[in-house]
Amino acid sequence: MTSNNNSTDDGSLSFLNIQPDEANKHFNCPETTQQKLINLQFWLIDFIEDVKTKFGANRFLVKIKFKKDDPESEAKKFFTNSSEIKY
Repeated sequence: MTSNNNSTDDGSLSFLNIQPDEANKHFNCPETTQQKLINLQFWLIDFIEDVKTKFGANRFLVKIKFKKDDPESEAKKFFTNSSEIKY
């Protein structure tokens, strides 16, 4: 039987206990598309400006929830370059 002892290196990254870089914000949730959001209501939870993607620079990464009180596990993200959303 093995126990999860934090003082023994188990080969995982979590063992290293590295704190996230506060200047490098990211959203750890499933990605959706703007097309899938047409005619749906949702809450904008957060966004990141000036994200570079394979489609170009200066994109926004937007984090949403369909209900304000949904848990973080229900959040979605999408990338946009839409001037109507950005400005």
